[in-house]
Amino acid sequence: MKFIYLDTETTGLNFKEDSIFQLSGIIKTAEGEESFNFNMKPYKGKGLDAMTSQLTGKTDAEIFAYPDQAAVFRAFIKLLEKYVSKFDRSDKFFIIGYNVNFDIEFLREWFIFNGEKYFGSYFWNPGIDVMALAANLLVADRPYMKDFKLVTVYEYVCGKTFDAHDAFEDIKATRELHDALFKRLLK
Repeated sequence: MKFIYLDTETTGLNFKEDSIFQLSGIIKTAEGEESFNFNMKPYKGKGLDAMTSQLTGKTDAEIFAYPDQAAVFRAFIKLLEKYVSKFDRSDKFFIIGYNVNFDIEFLREWFIFNGEKYFGSYFWNPGIDVMALAANLLVADRPYMKDFKLVTVYEYVCGKTFDAHDAFEDIKATRELHDALFKRLLK
C-alpha cells in the first residue's frame, strides 16, 4: 500500500475561490518514505483572508513572491509518478490527513485548474481522516478537551505541542497523531 500524508495552507476556506499556497506531505511506501514541502503563488490571484493571515503569520507580499503554481504542479505530478502509475487502476495513494476532505477539495480543484482531469488516477477515494479516527477513539475524553483542532488533539494524545498552521509542521504532527491513535486502536 502507498500512503500520502497531506496538508495544505490556503488563502481562505472556499476551494472554488481560494488557492493553495503551501502543499506539504509525507509519502510512505513499502520501500521507505519521502517528504515534500511546496510553496506556491496563489493561482486564482486572491490574497489571504484576514483569518488566514493571522493564523499563518503570512502576508500577501510573501505568498505572491512564491514560485509559480504551474511549476509546482509539474513538480508535484512528477513526485507522484515516481511512486504510482496513473494508468494502473490498482496503483494509487491513500490520502491521510486531519479533516482531510478540506485538503482533498482544494487539491482536486488545483488539479482541475491545471487541466489534469485524472485526479482519481493518483488517489483512492475517500481519504483517511485522522480527525474522524480521533473522534471515535476519544469519545469519552471529548468533555475534557477545549476543542477538537489538530493542535489540541495532538497535545492531548501525544503530550506535546507543535507550530501549527504551517502545512509541513501540521502534517508531521498529523502523521505522529495517526500513529499514536492507531496504536490505541490495536490495544
